[in-house]
Amino acid sequence: MIRLAMDADALAATRFALSPLMQAGAALHPHASVADGRHRLSGAVVRRVVAGRRLHLIAAVRSHVGAYVPDFMTPGTAAGPRPDLTAELHRVATTPADVVARQLGRMLDGADGRTGRTPPSERVLRRFLERGERDFAERMAREMHVFWESCLAPLWPALRARAEADLEARARHVAGAGLGEALSSLHPAIAYGAGSLRFCAERRLDVRAGGGLLLFPSPLARSWLLSVDPWRERGPYLIYPAGVPGPAAARSLAAARGPAARDRDGATGGRVAAGPATACPATDGPAGSLGSLVGPARLQLLADLAIPRTTTELARRHQLSASTVSYHLSRLHRAGLVTRTRQANRVYYERSGSAAVLLDEGADTPGAVGGEPRAGVLSA
Repeated sequence: MIRLAMDADALAATRFALSPLMQAGAALHPHASVADGRHRLSGAVVRRVVAGRRLHLIAAVRSHVGAYVPDFMTPGTAAGPRPDLTAELHRVATTPADVVARQLGRMLDGADGRTGRTPPSERVLRRFLERGERDFAERMAREMHVFWESCLAPLWPALRARAEADLEARARHVAGAGLGEALSSLHPAIAYGAGSLRFCAERRLDVRAGGGLLLFPSPLARSWLLSVDPWRERGPYLIYPAGVPGPAAARSLAAARGPAARDRDGATGGRVAAGPATACPATDGPAGSLGSLVGPARLQLLADLAIPRTTTELARRHQLSASTVSYHLSRLHRAGLVTRTRQANRVYYERSGSAAVLLDEGADTPGAVGGEPRAGVLSA
């Protein structure tokens, strides 16, 4: 269980917002369960776009990221009446050099000396950083723009309409039932009560929502993604699936989106929570079935094996003992869900093609969380 404590000031500062780059971040984050059945934006599609358009910096960040993602890459916190991609990309490109250096240092230092070797993604990131922090920020903005135009621009009118419909319905829900009930409606595994927002998760963590909570609806997200900054340079933000309500909000969201939308949601895995709001919901679809068979810990390992990793690296990223990871990997290998390759004195594991298909097609896959337990991006 994750508890995000929210005092009166935090609740007063909590708001909803739309951000094009937050949608890109939801699609790109390697540990988030992201895919949209209507638009076929699966993890495989994202990987093909990143590789095909030679977005080397984005690829390195996706491979290296653990619990911490540098905030300057998705600056979706500026207040404004309408989402503005150009303004957000400009903020990325003009990020002050000291901010780039500080945030990249946090991400890179999190892996130093832990695996006994420098991973390829770190070498790529440091090579780009050698050209200067300003050049790094400008290149990130260019690559994010290319990714947006290649992957998200054709979908943006429909995505934006769905996100705006979600916001309109939730505004009515706040007016009719209060902010606490509206927060409990964000996802079946999220509930507000006793001064805190609770997330159903295997990890036990207590943090405070200093500065208010920023809420981003995403039609691309199949589960929640919470980012908490322990350095308090910004408040926490939550990306949640647009139109996945709790029971109290189901009718207002359905009315806002109409019968055609309700029919499509039924066909693509949209669902309403049943039972206590704090209970972990059962998952549907292939990945949900896979999770019920192999268990959440092994499912998290599979989600993190899009690229080859050693037992030691996985143990660090998931905060498990090496022996526990080795046990899980042996079972996954026996089931044909991971492959095993030896290079010199190291053994690298990678998920098999059949496992990748199941993960891409499924819903609500638990995300991997590594690094400092008080920090960073936490997912279902």
